[in-house]
Order: sequence, then structure tokens, then C-alpha cells
Amino acid sequence: PWKVSDLPSELPALEGSSLTALPGGRFLLAGGRVLGSGRNSRVVSKAWIIDPRGNHLGPISMNHPRKGHTASTLAGDDGILGTEDDLIVLFGGWDGTRVRNDAEVFFQNSSEPRFVPVSVTGTLTPRFEHNAHVMVADHEIIFVGGRLEGELNGIIEILSLKNFSESESNRVDGQAYQLGELAYPRHQHASVLFEDSENPLLFVYGGYGGSLGAPYVKFTAEFCRVLASPEAFRIRNSTRSLRRLKMNQDSTLPGPRRGLEMVAGLDSGMAENTALLIAGTRKEPTPDPFATNQAASCRTGYLLQLKDNGRGYLLLEWIPAGRLVQETLQPGVARLPGGRILIVGGRDHGGLAVMEASIFDPVTGALEKVCKSLAHDPWQDFLTQHASSTWGGAFIFGVDTKSRQSRGILFEASR
Repeated sequence: PWKVSDLPSELPALEGSSLTALPGGRFLLAGGRVLGSGRNSRVVSKAWIIDPRGNHLGPISMNHPRKGHTASTLAGDDGILGTEDDLIVLFGGWDGTRVRNDAEVFFQNSSEPRFVPVSVTGTLTPRFEHNAHVMVADHEIIFVGGRLEGELNGIIEILSLKNFSESESNRVDGQAYQLGELAYPRHQHASVLFEDSENPLLFVYGGYGGSLGAPYVKFTAEFCRVLASPEAFRIRNSTRSLRRLKMNQDSTLPGPRRGLEMVAGLDSGMAENTALLIAGTRKEPTPDPFATNQAASCRTGYLLQLKDNGRGYLLLEWIPAGRLVQETLQPGVARLPGGRILIVGGRDHGGLAVMEASIFDPVTGALEKVCKSLAHDPWQDFLTQHASSTWGGAFIFGVDTKSRQSRGILFEASR
């Protein structure tokens, strides 16, 4: 199912960039650190529009260098996602010198695509390697977790964009709000947002961090560990605050893991507020080779169903969903036709590239191995950085660890 995808010839090998789907099967690749040594290993302030058909555009100048930032898609004037007036909001990241707390917006449908800074009223805290979630109806983005330089950031914040329509203006206005705090500041965590009511539900799981010294925990082995530590909140839009929810005793069933992924918005045939938890790593478990699903193994995936009784209590039900071929840290994840989910590449617990891929099928509720791995020419040195949906499959961006070149792969889901 793997096929070589064309990339811009001048594109360097990047890690810590962001990949965002654009209309027409294109992608915005923004920022990142060039893989190299010494002065060649720099954080870039460039972006490229990648078109698998070869009609690439760029480099496009960003306002600041960024690595480990987030890229969030908001609907433009027409209020519909997936159209030419969508906005891409970059926030935070490491610029090679310090952690940033600013944002910039990418306008894609102008005669000349451009990045415009966001003028923020209020204060946002610096962070990178964090999560961002869009509240679609309100044109707001929630930031959860992440790192500063020597600490972990436990503040949960919202950035609300105001005059986000494209114009001749050289800025976009925004308002910052602090919602509350995590009990366990963390990074390499997973989080999902369900806009199931007037007060959206935010759920956070896993990662690397701790509670001593919250909301800013020192990023050292003395203060941090691999976490389970689920946290759930109702976001009170009227008061810009959080209501922390209590959970059942077995809410930590998957166990501690970092570098995990959580995917919401699964097939409509599934129960409301359902997410897929996959991947992650921790210290080596003692596996039972005869068990179909192992609660102690990070290879096991889970379907999570969240049921809120409306009185401050959230029931978590974990349903085993099979096992990945190999324990995987920070894989690429993309939606496929038919509601399936592709999980590809990443690293193992030792930092080496994983060459296997699996697909979660909502019909069977299980993970299934992709029959042909990437462990053959020309992919054998491929390290996955991102995966994103495209026509009939997925686009995968990564780097060749030997040649230090960017590589693109198309996954054809029909095969």
C-alpha cells in the first residue's frame, strides 16, 4: 500500500514541525528543526505547501522560528471547515533560544499566502510539546500541558480569536483566558475534547510529569515519572473556568504511558464520547505471550467510553481493542475511508524507528496489522514525523535517518 510521494526539492529534513491538511489534498508543513550537527541544526521560520501531485509552494516566511508548536484549523468567514478560507493558527514552540507564548495565523486563500501575527489581550504562558483543541463554534483554542525550558506547564488556557477574517490588516486580534490548572503538569500526554454540551468535556491521560510543585513542575527525574493520572474537566464557557470531575477507581486501567495518542470523533455508529487510546511506552512490562490483550503492555489499544452522570462524576469504561505489532512511541495517526484509523511508524522505547503499521477498524473494534511493513527498500531508514488524511488514504511525512532527507509516502487504503 506504500507509494513514494513528491516533496519540494529544497525541503530540509525536519523534526518538530507541524503538518496540517488543506483543501484539495494539500498540506501545510510549518517550522521544525533541521536535523544536523552544530550550526546546521537550527529551528526554521519557513513553511511549505505540499501537494502530492507536485504543485508545491514555498518556502513561505513565518513570523518566528518554531519547533514543537501546535497548528490548529479554524473555519473562516463561511463557517465551514475544509474550505479555502480556513485559518491555520500556530502557537508556542521553541525558537532555538527560548520558549514562545505567541501565535500567528496562516491565510491560505490570499493571492500570496502569508502568516500574520496575533495581537493578544491578556497573557498566555510559554509552552512547547503541548496539545491544542479547537472549540469550533466559538473560534477558540484550548492549550493543555507542555514544556517550558526547565519545567512542565500545568496551566490550561484559551485563546479566542476575534477579527479573524482575511483583510489587508497585518494582524489578527485575540483574547487570552486562564481556565485552571492540571493536577499533574505533563508533556507527551494525550487529551481529547468533546463538544457534547454547552460545557465541553476535556479529558487528559498519561504523559511524563508529576504533581510536586504544580502548576510548574521541575522537569527532572526527581520530580517526574511516566503517568497514568487521568484528569477530566467540564469547561464552563460562561465563567471561563473548569469544573473538575471525579472518576471510578479503575480509570487508570491502561496504566502509565507516555508518547501515546488518543483519537476522538470515531465512527458515528459508536457510543457518544468515545475515543481510541493507542501507542505509548514506559518501562518494559513482563508480557504474557499467550494473552490476547495485556493490560500491562503499551501495545494494547483501548476504546474509551466516557459517561457523565451530570453530578460531577465521570464513569470511564475501557474496552481492549487488540494490540499493535510493536510497542510504539509517538506514531503517525490518520483517518482512513470508512472510519478506519491508520497508526504508522514512530519510535520504540529505545528511540529506534518503528517500521510497522496497524489499522483500527470500527466495525470489528480491533487493531489489525498492515500486511506489508516499511522495513524494505526504499523505506528501511524512514522515521515517521506526521500522518494526515488524504484522498483514498493518508499522506505520511518523515525523514531518512541515513541520508538526512525529508521523505513523503502515500498510503493507499483501497489495497
